[in-house]
Amino acid sequence: PRAEVYQSCFAECCFEECSFVGISLMECDLSGTTLVDTDWDGAYLDRIILRGAHGSRAKNIQALVHAKISTETEMDGWLEGTEALLWLNKHV
Repeated sequence: PRAEVYQSCFAECCFEECSFVGISLMECDLSGTTLVDTDWDGAYLDRIILRGAHGSRAKNIQALVHAKISTETEMDGWLEGTEALLWLNKHV
């Protein structure tokens, strides 16, 4: 908890049973990642690229502190707030 990760590339990584609890991810690239059984409780996501990311069994997405993400289907650059949570619930 309370770790801060800036401008890091995790593209094409596989996260299984991973905890992002209380972590801040800012300007990170998670394109094409596989996220299985991940816990997002209290995470802070700011300008995260999730193009082509997919997963299942995510936990606590509704408990994200902040979510600003970019996806392959965004219309104007970034999804924030409720739109971001809806996308995350559907895809991870």
